[in-house]
Amino acid sequence: MSGERLIRVLLILLGIPAIVLFLGAKSEYVMGHFTVVDSTHGDLSKKLKIRDFQVSVPPSVGSDSSYYLPGLADADILLIGDSFFRWHRGGPMFAEQLSGVTGHHAVNLWSPGGKGYPQRVISQLEGAGVRWSDTTRVLLVECIERNLVRNYSDSKYALESVSRPDLNSGVAENRGTAGLVDLLQTIRYRWFESAELNYQYLLQNSPATVGMTEFYNTMRYRVFDIMPGMITVYDNDPVMLFYEDTIDDSEHSYFYPHSDETVQAIAETLEKVQSEVLNRFNLRLIFLPVPNKISIAAERVTDVPYDMFVPRLCAELERRNVPTISLYELFRSSEVFPYHPTDTHWNQTGVEQALNQLNDLMISRGWVDGISSDL
Repeated sequence: MSGERLIRVLLILLGIPAIVLFLGAKSEYVMGHFTVVDSTHGDLSKKLKIRDFQVSVPPSVGSDSSYYLPGLADADILLIGDSFFRWHRGGPMFAEQLSGVTGHHAVNLWSPGGKGYPQRVISQLEGAGVRWSDTTRVLLVECIERNLVRNYSDSKYALESVSRPDLNSGVAENRGTAGLVDLLQTIRYRWFESAELNYQYLLQNSPATVGMTEFYNTMRYRVFDIMPGMITVYDNDPVMLFYEDTIDDSEHSYFYPHSDETVQAIAETLEKVQSEVLNRFNLRLIFLPVPNKISIAAERVTDVPYDMFVPRLCAELERRNVPTISLYELFRSSEVFPYHPTDTHWNQTGVEQALNQLNDLMISRGWVDGISSDL
């Protein structure tokens, strides 16, 4: 074989995988169907791929694609939130459990108008086709602590209309406009903003490479005590992993300086949201800030004391008469740790504690009948 022909063969052999990798990283179908996903050890363990941190967790239920759940028109309680509402390990989704606790129909909204942007409260409501109702209903908005500053320190996103604000034009047309916006946002994110991360994900999680990646990461940890860059804070007695965004230098972090001005800015935004959803949709707002796992178990990984960000925010919201579920003290005193050890999300204990607090608040306000007792 001549040198020129050999070069051509090598270019073909290398070029075909490169093209497949380039196009595959842009395709949600390829990313979802041609990668090996560890769904039994939690989302943090899945990223880490170290056998010493593989703790079994219950299977996950839920879906990002459930835009319009049946019974929206008949729902007494509407939910808007992030993955804590859209997924759950160890029981039914939060909306289903809330329906059982209160005896009132609850529906989780995840509309094209706000897909990927749960902080856009108005967009979520518009995109799902929610309209004014003569019957006052409850709107429960949830946000994990690490995203509070990004989502609500400025009211721009919470009150933004991504879909068409004129709902009189019909829900179908409204959803179509929102779907186009969502498609453009998806293309921007997948083709440009997250391209490098997608390449890395495919290379590490393809059927041909996932075993080698796990073996390499495990040996590197056991021999040199080196963790992959995305997980830098952990405890191994017992095993517990913490989400990387909560321990970096960003506004998502446990170490971010949450000033009183920041707390007041977030509270002011949510006060505006409360007024807007009541005036436009006849919805009574309840806000549910979920503490980061590291905020509940900080002493396991750092000597820096918690700045009480979430309790301070809850107090400020209550001062402004924005109904709020405060979970920090409850989670801290819980006999059973309310989070999965190798996952970012709460477990069934955490869910039940939140549900009971929520049910008690709605009963005290006279917003539900309180059909069921504590779990």
